[in-house]
Amino acid sequence: MELTILYSSSRILFELVDRKLFHVLAILSAIMGFIACGSLPSHLIYAQTESNAIDTDGDGIPDSSSAQDNVSQTESNAIDTDGDGIPDSSSAQDNVSQTESNGMPGSALIVKMTQFNPATHGFHFANNFVNKIIDKTILGHHFDFQTEGRCGGMAFASLDYYFNHMPVPSYTANDFQSSNGVPPDGHQLADYIWNRLLDSYTLDNVKNFVTWTERPDRTESVSDSSIPTWLAGLGGVIAGHLLSIDGVTDLTRNEEIPKLRASIDSGIPVPIGLIQASSLSDIGNNHQVVAYGYKFDPSSGDLYVYTYDNNYPDKEAILFVSLSNPHVTETVLGNIVETWRGFFVEDYDMSIPPIMPTPTPTPTPTPTQNLCDPNSPTLRIGKDGTVGSTGSKVIELQSDLTRLGYGSLLGPPGIDGKFGPYTESAVKRFQIDNGLKAKDGIAGPETWGALCKLLSSG
Repeated sequence: MELTILYSSSRILFELVDRKLFHVLAILSAIMGFIACGSLPSHLIYAQTESNAIDTDGDGIPDSSSAQDNVSQTESNAIDTDGDGIPDSSSAQDNVSQTESNGMPGSALIVKMTQFNPATHGFHFANNFVNKIIDKTILGHHFDFQTEGRCGGMAFASLDYYFNHMPVPSYTANDFQSSNGVPPDGHQLADYIWNRLLDSYTLDNVKNFVTWTERPDRTESVSDSSIPTWLAGLGGVIAGHLLSIDGVTDLTRNEEIPKLRASIDSGIPVPIGLIQASSLSDIGNNHQVVAYGYKFDPSSGDLYVYTYDNNYPDKEAILFVSLSNPHVTETVLGNIVETWRGFFVEDYDMSIPPIMPTPTPTPTPTPTQNLCDPNSPTLRIGKDGTVGSTGSKVIELQSDLTRLGYGSLLGPPGIDGKFGPYTESAVKRFQIDNGLKAKDGIAGPETWGALCKLLSSG
């Protein structure tokens, strides 16, 4: 039996071939709602689960009970200090108004950041969940269905903690070494993330994941002559006419980016659905993350969206949208990690998360109390992003940065005497904010001089 289902004036959305019990079980597992984050058996078709939409005022922006203040800032393209084509971000800090310009008209970037910070409000373990759907022998056949990942649950749960002004649980992968670095099933946090994964599949979210997967990249016209006569007129379909199918690229730029910017302009981070799959058999390759800031270049139309991607804990993931590229590239620490076809702003309804017991923290080393020395040795990160300089001078540098308001950029390691990616990011931000010539994340003579000058005057 072959069942073909159409949605509105779009092309065929999905086909279900129900020939064996395998497909029946595949459908049952699909009903659980796994349309993103994981690898899936073939022919999975995803049912829609419904929850209350939070857009109560009809403005297209999700409501929030605790919208955070955000201060706009404009910067120039001179902030691309590492040469990766992606501007650096101060998302982990409160946004202080600032203007940077290279003197060229129209070169200033429009920058908006909420108070959400991946290192503070995101979970400190990666999305390595494995979801056992069924492991049974039925009628002499063994069925073992599982999916990977709970990206929607992690995105929604992190926003729950954020909007409820509750600290995100401080668990790291080291706390769950026997369960692939994530809370095991039965753990209160794992179960909550699971439930929020299911909650993330609202009617509209599922509809978008399914229909966008089947859409072309760019808007195109197709003949509807193959559409059954009895379906003519459904959602504007008229047999024998050309239909215009909105493409993922065009929907992203014309409809979803304005929604995202409006929400972030209001200080509200939002979950977004990332589309990578182009067929329903690969729909598990789609993804869900939290967008908390953006930078927009009016002169080029380029947009940088700052996200918490639960596949990269405690790191800043940047989505780059360019008019010259129909797709969206994602970078982490300057490296391209994924390419997406587009994204949409998801429906989100806040929930109250559980309070987790706090693991015993590792004592932070006490920094040496000494005067800042502008002639201190040059400190830097190691090759390939590994830990470089170490020791008391790094502790002094991290302590000085903390005193000047950059402590949140040091991430979970904090003041640990190790010059890694977090310390490099904090140094870059300091260099940019203070207009230094060196914007390379290396603490050299110019950086030490500026640090000591500010500390002595403060």
